Amino acid sequence: MIHAFRAQNYGCLIDVEASLTPLHAFIGPNDSGKSTLLQGMRTVVERTPGFSTRSDDRLEPNTILTCGVNSGSKSVKPGSVKYVGDNEQIPLELRRARLVRLDPDALREPSGLIPETQRVDFLDDRGHGLAGIYFAIRNRDDDTFASIVADVRRLFPTIKTIRVKAVTSSEVVLEAELVSGGRVEAKGLSEGLLYYLAFAALRHLDPVSLLLVEEPENGLHPARIAQVVGVLRAISESGTQVVMATHSPLVVNELKPDEVSIVTRTATEGTRVKRIKDTPDFEERSKIYALGELWIAYANGEDEAPLLEGREP
Repeated sequence: MIHAFRAQNYGCLIDVEASLTPLHAFIGPNDSGKSTLLQGMRTVVERTPGFSTRSDDRLEPNTILTCGVNSGSKSVKPGSVKYVGDNEQIPLELRRARLVRLDPDALREPSGLIPETQRVDFLDDRGHGLAGIYFAIRNRDDDTFASIVADVRRLFPTIKTIRVKAVTSSEVVLEAELVSGGRVEAKGLSEGLLYYLAFAALRHLDPVSLLLVEEPENGLHPARIAQVVGVLRAISESGTQVVMATHSPLVVNELKPDEVSIVTRTATEGTRVKRIKDTPDFEERSKIYALGELWIAYANGEDEAPLLEGREP
């Protein structure tokens, strides 16, 4: 896993360092650099020799991205993109990254069938291909598909089952059958159900070393957020590092103090990252507030000075 990441002259990031845990969240104001941090991490993993470089991951000549991994005490030396040490490749276990910033319209779209020999994955960051993924899950392990459907029934009581419906000889869509006997086509499925199905599917995609998630709370009822964070924690415990950017105190409430970092940006200093447990008076404040509520209680949405400088809001 990546335990330290540094970006210099990458997008809006002038020079910033972040320490990471197996499950980690970046919080903070809009336009502070959270999404750019995620993109930089994907770039440094996917530029490993032997993998094709994405067209949107081209680096400027003065850009430096470095990451430290858990492989002894080697230091990370600067370069265009460096991993463990100068001119040394990323270890085999750190070879692929997946970024998801799900869009309900993309999740509703028909998708092609996934052959047995093909990787099971989304077609893009937005979640195109969800129906094809469920086709593959059902065909490769019917017990897994039945388990997901059982969770859906428990969390969405009006739904009897989820169907993968063929619309052509080569395309499928998702459909929900209701307890009442009616059926809801893909275009009518709720955002909450679609997002939940997408997160439930993540555990059954082909494995990656790094999963990056933009705002996992989007479209979810507050009662479903704990289940989704539970899915992400289970993924992190299975060997895939999970790093997310979130604006939800309910997501943060499901995390530990060392798993949350505050990201801020000013015109003079650029983006800065600090663990929430390292903020002033954290021990005393955390006796009163749950982690997410502490952030909200001391956040001003601009520079988070009450939280970072020990001020009262």
